[in-house]
Amino acid sequence: MKIHWILLAAGLSRRFGENKLLYPVNGKKLYHYSLERMAALAEKRQERLVVVTSHEAIRQELAGEKAEVIWNPKAETGIASSIHCAIRHLGVSEDCAYLFSVADQPFLRQEDLGAFIEGFLRSGKAMGCMAHQGVWGNPAVFSGEYVQQLLSLEGDQGGKRILLASPEQVFVFDCAEEKAFYDIDEKKDLREF
Repeated sequence: MKIHWILLAAGLSRRFGENKLLYPVNGKKLYHYSLERMAALAEKRQERLVVVTSHEAIRQELAGEKAEVIWNPKAETGIASSIHCAIRHLGVSEDCAYLFSVADQPFLRQEDLGAFIEGFLRSGKAMGCMAHQGVWGNPAVFSGEYVQQLLSLEGDQGGKRILLASPEQVFVFDCAEEKAFYDIDEKKDLREF
């Protein structure tokens, strides 16, 4: 099964005070941490990587890069709009799975993301997510049979609602490091770099 790799980078950074995805962290913009690990895995597997954004600076930076850039004109309505943009761009396919990762999880390691995908593909399950000590989080992956449910999400509803509705269909990859799941919401969240 092919994986469509989708980086969600359209958030409005309301609590951060400025565009957190463009914020420099150790000489690299915050979103580049997620982008680089996904790009390496997608290239290794010869699969598509798309970045959904509402930030002109990100669109310009990624022009001509390995990722396809998808513009989300309705990012202010919530994460569901980015999910819809990605699926409409990639097309609906029962033969593919759609992996969604957020752009503000810089501590998630490429090795863990790769092991998650390999485990999901071996599991025979229709969906998967990463977790820490039983708490489900991002990234998450959905086989093509769940595309219509993903397209029915609205506002700030993410895929977790779909995962929770059919837990027996979910492959859960438990990650040992709690900080892998930290979303950067405020500048103080960057103190561990």
